[in-house]
This record gives sequence, C-alpha cells and structure tokens, in this order.
Amino acid sequence: MDWFERITALREGRLPAADAAFDDAEPVRWECARTPGLDARLVRSLARDPSASVRAAVAARSDLDARLAEDLSWDDSPLVRAAVAGRADLDEGIRARLRGDMDERVLAALGEWDRALLIQSMPERPKPARKRWFK
Repeated sequence: MDWFERITALREGRLPAADAAFDDAEPVRWECARTPGLDARLVRSLARDPSASVRAAVAARSDLDARLAEDLSWDDSPLVRAAVAGRADLDEGIRARLRGDMDERVLAALGEWDRALLIQSMPERPKPARKRWFK
C-alpha cells in the first residue's frame, strides 16, 4: 500500500493506529495524530515526532492533557506553538507567556491581532530569541 492507501486504511479501521503512528510517511503519522480516541501512549509518542505538522496535529487534539499541551507550548516550531495557542482550554500562564512570542501565527491564534499585524508588517520577521538554560 502507498501512503494514501494507508491513510484510507487507517480511517476505515484496517490499519492499526499503533502502526500508523510509526509509519515512514509523514502524512500517515499526521492523519494518525488527528484520529479520535488514540491511546495516550501513542499521543505522547506523536508529540515527539520529528515533523512539526504531526506535533501541531497533536497540539490541536481536543483530548490533549494539560501537561502535554504545556510541553508543546515550548516547541521550536511556531506551527506547533500556534496550535497550542489556539486551544480554548489553554492555561492562563501559558497564554500569558505565548503573548510574548514574536511569530504572527502564534499571536493570531491567541487573538492578539495588533501584535500579529505589527510582526507581519515588519520587512523581516524577528529572529527567535536564543533559549537560555540556567542551572
């Protein structure tokens, strides 16, 4: 089966989610991440997927637990942070921290339109701040 046929099989219940979650094809893993009723272990595994699209699909899940949403809110990809920012059940502390994000997609997902438009109007997007790790 090619990747599209595997997605169809997943949707029809002929391909186990446990197989789809580790498929070589990114679209199959993305579709798996969007599948309702996934086992929590598979959701956690998909949250660490190398693909930002897959991690963003996990971040948008309605059944995502708060701890995993917080973990994903620190993701290097603005696509993933925007998916977290768009959650209706987002913790206020995470929401406040993400308001300082300098990616217009994250800010727009939070409803921070003035901030998003200002960033979008810049000739060159700001570079992400370097993460500082303290001991």
